[in-house]
Amino acid sequence: MAGKTPTTWAHPPKGTVPVCGTQFHSLARKVTKQLRADWASDREDQDSLLGRLYSVGGAEKLEQLLADGLVDSAAQLTTAFHAFCTRLIELRTIEGMRRTYRDIFLAEEYDIMDVALETAAGKLFVSGTIDCLRMHPSGDIEIVDYKLSSGIELDKELIQLALYRALLLAGDPTLRVRGSLEYFLPELHVTNVSARELDSAFASVVAPMLTDLVACRQPTSRANPERVQSVTSQPHGTRISGEVQVEAVGGEGENRSEPDAVPKLLRLGKSAGILAGYIDLEADLLRRHCAVLGGTGSGKTTLALNILEQILERGIPVLLIDRKGDLARYADPAAWTAHETPERVERRAHLRSQLDIALFTPGHRSGRPLHLSLVPSVDGLNDADRNLVYHHAAHSIASMLHLKQSPTDEAKRAILLNAIKLLCEVRGRASVSDVARLLEGDDSGLRERLGALDKERPKLVMQLKSFETMNQELLADDGEPLDVERLLGINQHKITGRTRLSIISTRFFDGDAAALFWVAQLIGELNRFAARRPSAALQAVVMFDEADMYLPAMRQPATKAPMESLLKRGRSAGLGVMLATQSPGDLDYKCRDNVLIWLIGRIKEPRALEKLNPVAGAAGIDASVAFPKQGIGQFHLITEGTGRGFQSDRSLIGTEQLSEQQILDLARATSVPSVPRKL
Repeated sequence: MAGKTPTTWAHPPKGTVPVCGTQFHSLARKVTKQLRADWASDREDQDSLLGRLYSVGGAEKLEQLLADGLVDSAAQLTTAFHAFCTRLIELRTIEGMRRTYRDIFLAEEYDIMDVALETAAGKLFVSGTIDCLRMHPSGDIEIVDYKLSSGIELDKELIQLALYRALLLAGDPTLRVRGSLEYFLPELHVTNVSARELDSAFASVVAPMLTDLVACRQPTSRANPERVQSVTSQPHGTRISGEVQVEAVGGEGENRSEPDAVPKLLRLGKSAGILAGYIDLEADLLRRHCAVLGGTGSGKTTLALNILEQILERGIPVLLIDRKGDLARYADPAAWTAHETPERVERRAHLRSQLDIALFTPGHRSGRPLHLSLVPSVDGLNDADRNLVYHHAAHSIASMLHLKQSPTDEAKRAILLNAIKLLCEVRGRASVSDVARLLEGDDSGLRERLGALDKERPKLVMQLKSFETMNQELLADDGEPLDVERLLGINQHKITGRTRLSIISTRFFDGDAAALFWVAQLIGELNRFAARRPSAALQAVVMFDEADMYLPAMRQPATKAPMESLLKRGRSAGLGVMLATQSPGDLDYKCRDNVLIWLIGRIKEPRALEKLNPVAGAAGIDASVAFPKQGIGQFHLITEGTGRGFQSDRSLIGTEQLSEQQILDLARATSVPSVPRKL
């Protein structure tokens, strides 16, 4: 009633053996998902099914219990495993019918979101998760509740089934729904519950209880009564198994949330099938990063922007790195005036009123340029972080100079690194010009550091001077300084009541090498920001469009090392990274351990499907089967070993590639009066 999720921790009475219900439910869900996806699973015997349970985490859990001395709990969990596998085999041949697991299971776990139930005292909005939905041989839908208990509290356990049946019927009154309570301890036994029995339990017990809940609820105001979001701490926004959340409305027109409550769930879209429901993602999980993958025309960008728009609605700043010029459309006033449904028009107008939009054009002075320092101030960083900054800077210059892995070029890399270190120790900063001037001079301290490497210095000086001449726009110090706090609109850059949306267009660099050099410095700044501002909550989200360019599988561009560092340290700083690409086969999948959320759309490229198998396989999904056949806007959400298919919602602003002149004009329109830069 207060918007909080009930705990799932079990507190067994003194002297009893604690059971592992949460782990059992999770393992059962994973195995059921595998059985639905594996065409050969219908021929498996009990030993093979047990093997599946052990392979998805059952063996690890038993070993943990034994290591903790909980032998009785391990024995009970093993008994439950055997009973569950026995029940799976029974289901294939029940009542003389031989069925496949795809015939039997409709959903291995089913979320119900914000369903309105009418009571004598007003409406009640209820959310919950059903352990499993199956197709009964009679053709009825069967609500299944798994129990690691003996069934001595049958009256209470019927209440949950009765409520779930009412929720399903509220969505579609034509459904035929019955229930099943399956107990796995001390041995397998099943209680089938008819529709009539569930109706009786609802009328006699559940309905009066819900009426009492609404009657005692004190109404409060809500900014957006049309859209209720249940608050949950569970991964990827799913509800706690076997629990029900309720939110009450005291009467017609009254609101149903605390006035300042910030919804924590992001709506991604809707699952398909007869029992379709909303697919949500907990906003704070973006701290652990997200990959949005899909081929051309899959709807990848639309899904990514839908998520980011909802992040902005929650007052969290967003930074977009735009390669093609379509993300810059957020700075176009015309993009906010499209004629659509009244609800979308109202929501779009409300979002626009909240935003402070800035469009930057590094590499072009006539837009809104950003100038960078190769190595900005490293004050406040520890020695390890300082050395990391120096190495990234040296690697960035080496990449721009096209230095190879030869002994001569490795010597030049070492010279660059020593020059950068010396400059930062003496002056606190270093630019490319500073490095060139230092190397051109006759500094005794540098000569002493270089030793035998000094003979390569004249050649490196020539390369640096040529680089400066060819990249004057890239290295110019016009415009605003590259500063993360400026990009995120925080501290002195904050505009009261507004949330910053910054877009950086990389269209104006002379080739990919220049763009990679500049973006590497940006990522370095983000790393330093993360080091300075740790946070347990989500502070901001940065989206890299066409991310395979910055984090490729087979190359080492200037962006790769700092991006890997950002994925590791961003989580502790509440700095979420979103990687979007239409070429997932080119993305370095060594980063996958640092990415929690995978949103995968239509992909047909064999190499990409092969690389996605570890991510998809952990959720019981065959990448080569599931992803190529998806239509426009169809995606799979995969996170922490679970996966759900859904049709994504549209973003409020549609993408449209703008010309370079349009981008420059829009960038100037977002500019602020220039402020003299401190020297």
